[in-house]
Amino acid sequence: MSSITYPLEMKIHNCLFTTEQIFTNDECDFLIEKGHELGFKTGKVVDDKGNYVESESRNVGITFVPIGGDVVPFYSKFTHVIKDLNSKFFNFKLDTVELIQISRYEEGQYYDWHFDSLTESPFFRKLSISIQLSDPKDYEGGDLFFQIPQEVTTPKTRGSVTIFPSYIRHKASEVTKGERYSLVSWICGPPFK
Repeated sequence: MSSITYPLEMKIHNCLFTTEQIFTNDECDFLIEKGHELGFKTGKVVDDKGNYVESESRNVGITFVPIGGDVVPFYSKFTHVIKDLNSKFFNFKLDTVELIQISRYEEGQYYDWHFDSLTESPFFRKLSISIQLSDPKDYEGGDLFFQIPQEVTTPKTRGSVTIFPSYIRHKASEVTKGERYSLVSWICGPPFK
């Protein structure tokens, strides 16, 4: 696969990059449908003992998408985009892409301030990626905020990609109307030196 030209590339901060639409409306629709097909469950957080638990800081439905079958072409494009953006902006040593997670935020749902970093074996998360699956006309609220150290938010363009180091604090604000769908994943590698 050749290098992808990213429309309206934006450097929001030294460590936060977003693009306009890379994934098509059809790809976004396919992933939303795949999420419904697999079924959404309550999202959990990792506590200080490494256990996955429900928490008031996270109120969202999630599902993980296994690699195989009709999602192989998407995973192929997705991993290519990750490699390309990493090489262009970060140059981190990476070796594993975790399964993609589709999130459904219904009215009143959110994910409060958090870090994606997992530093325990077998995963050391280095990069996080978020893809906007919903058309922004389908919901209100649901903004993706980052604290670096000032608060910034990213555009809501459908199919856009935001990539950032997993140690950056961020949140998805409450959806006040409609439903918001996003895809997230984490890219792992050896610990930073």
